[in-house]
Amino acid sequence: MKFKHISVKNFRNLKNINLDISNKNVLFGMNDAGKTNFLQALAFLLDWNTRKNGFNESDYFKKNTSEHIEICLEVDISDYQNDLNSEYLISKVKGARHDSNLNSIFIKLIGEYDNNELFGEPKLWWGSDFDNLEPISTSNSGRTPLDSIFNIVYISPSVDMDKIFRKNKRRIFNVNDDTNDDELIQEIDNLSNKINNKISSMKTVKKIEESVNTEYVKLKDEPVRVKFQSEMAVNGIYDYINPYIQIGDNENNLYPTSGEGRKKFLSYSFINYITQKYNDNKITVYLFDEPENSLHKSMQIALSRQLYRNEDNYKFFFMATHSSEILSAMDKSTLIRVNSENNLTSKSYFYDVQSVAPDFSQLKKELNDALSSALFYKTVLLVEGPSEEVLFDKVLSVTNPNYELAGGMILRVDGVKFNPYYKILTNLGIKVIVKTDNDIIKNPHNHNEYLCAGYNRAKSFLDDNKKKKFSKDQVNSRSISELKSELYNSDEYRELENHFIFLSENDLEHDLNEALGENRLSELIDNNHTNAVHSLQSRKLINMIALCNQLTNEDCQKIVADDRFKCLREL
Repeated sequence: MKFKHISVKNFRNLKNINLDISNKNVLFGMNDAGKTNFLQALAFLLDWNTRKNGFNESDYFKKNTSEHIEICLEVDISDYQNDLNSEYLISKVKGARHDSNLNSIFIKLIGEYDNNELFGEPKLWWGSDFDNLEPISTSNSGRTPLDSIFNIVYISPSVDMDKIFRKNKRRIFNVNDDTNDDELIQEIDNLSNKINNKISSMKTVKKIEESVNTEYVKLKDEPVRVKFQSEMAVNGIYDYINPYIQIGDNENNLYPTSGEGRKKFLSYSFINYITQKYNDNKITVYLFDEPENSLHKSMQIALSRQLYRNEDNYKFFFMATHSSEILSAMDKSTLIRVNSENNLTSKSYFYDVQSVAPDFSQLKKELNDALSSALFYKTVLLVEGPSEEVLFDKVLSVTNPNYELAGGMILRVDGVKFNPYYKILTNLGIKVIVKTDNDIIKNPHNHNEYLCAGYNRAKSFLDDNKKKKFSKDQVNSRSISELKSELYNSDEYRELENHFIFLSENDLEHDLNEALGENRLSELIDNNHTNAVHSLQSRKLINMIALCNQLTNEDCQKIVADDRFKCLREL
């Protein structure tokens, strides 16, 4: 069973969204963009406890109750011969699956508002043919066959471990397997009675009981006496069991479960235990709302590994997050970007490391760390290496110091591994700017050709893989620098700029020298050095850092004003 598609209309701030989804989904976006509302839409569709109270006026987009709320989920069941979840869903849908050749099940909710009752009643349909769905029967309690299929577990940002444990204590300790604690329970009961007898014999207790009873009789003369007892003997053993933390092997070394991060992990442990014990015949879908809250970065990374590696517990989930660490282990997951700046829009992209970037399959962490940071920005400038990153950040810190606050990011791709970042970010609706060197290199397979490596790389972002090249004679009759300049000034390159893809005229150091003006680079690096570009290219990063420390505000303004660095103006 695979989640395939979801549409939400007229629900809270979700006017009309249509998204491809999968079994593991990550929602990201600015605060108040609609991530939590997206999770709530799923809860209304699949969870009776959410649905039973119906819709309020405020649940309708801009309180426009004249339009219905509509939420529709498409589930792919093409694996039904090998998947128990698909088989179970089909068995519940029964006759509403009109055509067994169709490999999707649609589950649809419509909330029509009643202006007399001031209430929107959720009504459900399902079936295999989207245009011919059947209504789902509803019992007097409001439950439907759908509610016997899915178990929705919503975990809020401020999940309360103590509340979860208290609420589910009886269920946690309701053991129905072959454990037999009858003798121990009887022994504990006997001990509790002995404790109560000891308590009753205490002089202090007797004195207080007598005094309280004397006062009680004055108020109401009836054959009632107050007795002080241990509540364990009255209410039972389990009501007074609480979790503690044992440090090391010493069983007496116990501490209260303090610390919000630890409590959060314990909450997940209790929830997983209860889910497995009481809902093993249901399809459990987790809705995580900002699970990173109260967790140290290392604990966020640990949680990420659990979410993506523990298939038994977390086969289906939707997660709203602001944390790049939560995404550190992500793979085979749909990324959903929610954007509410003007009209709310959303885009999704299925992220599979092996298919997106085969070269990264063994270096997933490298790709994830950089990518998961970029997902939370509106505009990302991709650059080749640390020298560009250092220089561009310095220039922008002077010319536009709030560029990060405004949603801009410089992302170093370490060499020329632009493609996976460009592909994923653009598909999610994030504006991507590229700055790459204008390399011209010998063709390793044909020594009579020179490949325009930088230009060809830039064209590949637009799925144009036709290779541009120069002959050996062209290079010998002119020079590589002249050919680079010709390429940089061509109409073909202007077309790349329309897509925010920028080449150096030559390379970073030569372009910087041209932008700063005659002799200025030499003044900054070494007054006595005759070749400042060569000096900057040796020990490249160290010399670039030293250079940036000396750049004046005027230097930075010159750089950003030069067309060779148009990418900075675009950011």
